[in-house]
Amino acid sequence: MFRSVAIGFVLAIAITVFSALLFIALEPHVGLAWAFAPGFAIMRVAESMGAQTTNRFAINSTFLFWWIVSTIALLLWRRRSD
Repeated sequence: MFRSVAIGFVLAIAITVFSALLFIALEPHVGLAWAFAPGFAIMRVAESMGAQTTNRFAINSTFLFWWIVSTIALLLWRRRSD
């Protein structure tokens, strides 16, 4: 289990860095919010519940979202292989 969590952590870092690179490399006229779409969706939910959020919250939420998805996928893959 620990190995799957660690690999999920590495995958989440890679996906977040890739999203950040896409966020930086896009043309100025392109909407940039889609690179961190999971985080912005979580940020909107938090704002609707009354929390004061920043863009840092969206970035951290994106990382957390991809970490959870990667870890669950790896655990399911491992269970399927057994």
